[in-house]
Amino acid sequence: DGGSVISRDESLGMSEMTSDTCAQITECFCIEDTVCGWCESSGTASETQGDCQRWVVDPYKCPRLYCSMDREKMLFYWLLACCVPLCHLAAWYAVLKYQRTVDLRQRRVLQDTDAVSASISFVTGQAKHSNEARSSAKYADVTDVGDDAREFFVLQRTFEAFQRGVDCYPEERLPCKASRPYNINVGDLSKLPGEKNFEGARVPPHRLLMTLQILLRWRTALGSNLALVCGLMFVSSLRMTLFSFSAQMLPMRIYWSMALFTKEAGALISSLQTTVSVLLSFYALGRIHWYWTMMTVGFIVQGRAHDIALIGGALGGETELEARARFALYRHLMLCFFFGYQHLTPNLKFVGFGPLLKCGLLTPEEAEILEKANSVPRTLAESWVARWIHMHIKDNAAKQQAFMAHREFRAALAGVSDLVLQRAPVSFESLLYVAVYALCLLLPFGPSQVDYENRAAVMTAAHVAIALGDGVLVAFYVSLLHLLYHLQAPFDNIGAPHDCLNPIAIMISTERKIRD
Repeated sequence: DGGSVISRDESLGMSEMTSDTCAQITECFCIEDTVCGWCESSGTASETQGDCQRWVVDPYKCPRLYCSMDREKMLFYWLLACCVPLCHLAAWYAVLKYQRTVDLRQRRVLQDTDAVSASISFVTGQAKHSNEARSSAKYADVTDVGDDAREFFVLQRTFEAFQRGVDCYPEERLPCKASRPYNINVGDLSKLPGEKNFEGARVPPHRLLMTLQILLRWRTALGSNLALVCGLMFVSSLRMTLFSFSAQMLPMRIYWSMALFTKEAGALISSLQTTVSVLLSFYALGRIHWYWTMMTVGFIVQGRAHDIALIGGALGGETELEARARFALYRHLMLCFFFGYQHLTPNLKFVGFGPLLKCGLLTPEEAEILEKANSVPRTLAESWVARWIHMHIKDNAAKQQAFMAHREFRAALAGVSDLVLQRAPVSFESLLYVAVYALCLLLPFGPSQVDYENRAAVMTAAHVAIALGDGVLVAFYVSLLHLLYHLQAPFDNIGAPHDCLNPIAIMISTERKIRD
């Protein structure tokens, strides 16, 4: 009938349109969203296979996943592949600019002379006592001392204020509390000068957000390596972008060669990651325990100084001569404490005797004696304390207890320097550094979680998670290595100011209790 004739005509017209469409296709990937197939042998598209030996129906199995006829879709794939590395490049530039314009580390190095500045080690925080350094700063003013150390020398220690005891105003007889605690934790960072006060905000942020904001600052291990992390994330996203372009443009044989190289790099990364994790975790546990031991030694020194002062103060009389003797014991204890930490703290290394003379802890006669010391000045100060115990404490039991406390006091002060010298063997440290940096540099080039056989996924996905995962791993390994590196100098407030210990705080705390 008439209806069947119309349907036959329509089907013939559609067949002719399909044949015309297939005839216009000149590339294999252009058969996407059509009913055509591609004959790889003849290089033509048709609706049926016919006599073709190499027939391709799935467009994603074509040698090249590129169609010059569909420019809008190709442009979308290119923009999708380029957006992630561009975002990482912008983040990298922002971090570099931020760290360049805002120096959050606030290096406070004494710039008296070029020689003095050059002799300060930012790596280990170590410096030997030298007569030249002490003589050059012997009569230095208190204003020449760093900001963190100046608060120790502000108080004038006079015998008159000491003799008045609790009748004297606290501002005259006790030093002010240190602005920075002995050991800084995450909660203290919101209260330090120059930091944003989270507690005073109208809507306090979550603890996680506050911690992340603190970690991203340059004073922490993560903040100091943020530029490196962003750079490696950019490299990782750039590599995946190149792979996306390779899946589209390169022949399948060349693409599979690149994919095989990346798989081999992924296997190497897996093996190296196990080795690095074992070495780094073993070393990190030991160094953190060493750091806590160093902190505990400071409390031991403080406690033994309190013991000596307690015994000496309880056995003293009320005459002026006896009061002056107790004042000398107080000064000598603080001198021992100061000289025990001076050569380990960058802000105190080249202070000299001038500030000590001006604040009243040292007399000119004692300064002349200390100038002639063969070793560190702490040795003579400890001998003065021992002689005081021998001369002024008459009771044998009390004298024995005082000498036992003084022995532990001296041993703890000597242990501070001994602990700083405890380092891992050079071979182990060099092996650890090479392994960690090799892993971090290889991570962007071999993500094992990518299915390279699925070229469609490689071409169409943005691969954001791959770059973020590489960045997280690099941030963890490099930041932990940076922390362990700076923990070798536990009192270095220049290299890692928020991870170092502040001996000024514990010295001031000790002095406040000794005076009371």
